Amino acid sequence: MHGRHSFGLFFGWVGFTFLKVAKNQLQAMQMTFFLFMPSILLLGFMFPFWTMPWGSLSIVKSELGV
Repeated sequence: MHGRHSFGLFFGWVGFTFLKVAKNQLQAMQMTFFLFMPSILLLGFMFPFWTMPWGSLSIVKSELGV
């Protein structure tokens, strides 16, 4: 359960940082896209966990508590 809370707090902090750094909405959307797209690909939303390399899989499992 702790991993999910830290994950949410991290991305909330990142979103707030993007809000302060970006000069307009387009820049904020681009920064968000380039940060969130790799995390979506690596967290099993688009590809199953068992196809990940073993090093990445062990990191994800430790963070999610699986």
